[in-house]
Amino acid sequence: MSSTGWSLADSSIGGTGLYLWYKIAGSSESSTVTIAPSVAASAELVVMQFTGNATSGVLDQTAHASGGATTGTTAATAQNDELAVAAVGMTAVGGTISATWTNGFTANPATTVAAVGTNGTGIHVALRSLTSTGTVTSTATPSEGSAVGGLVATFKASSSGVTYTKTGIALVGP
Repeated sequence: MSSTGWSLADSSIGGTGLYLWYKIAGSSESSTVTIAPSVAASAELVVMQFTGNATSGVLDQTAHASGGATTGTTAATAQNDELAVAAVGMTAVGGTISATWTNGFTANPATTVAAVGTNGTGIHVALRSLTSTGTVTSTATPSEGSAVGGLVATFKASSSGVTYTKTGIALVGP
């Protein structure tokens, strides 16, 4: 990640590299995000904006798993009101890929992306509003291809709760 101020929440490396970065952005900051892959390969980027989150200590729990479609299981969350963000990296034969999720996660339809090339990669993201403390996990079932790793992170809400707005999706090819 070459844009400044971002922190790595977690990563899953298993066939593809899957990273979850986050940032508490100021109101006057640019909405431009730049990534620079370290290898000559395709890359997918999903950028989402969340409001109502805590302004410090926002990241609570993370988990990851490689070699499949599960996110891993987090430790118990610190508070009732949190937002869980899950992602899986997928390989596909080509075309549009999507996924269904377990444990109350809702697929964000806007993050269904076209696979790049004949054996391209894709990423799929799902969200869940948490209303009680506990561990968090999910499994994605891709529409085609196979999942090669997943991760999940929980983010603390302020007292007013968390809402989300998708700000864009970019596909960056070689």
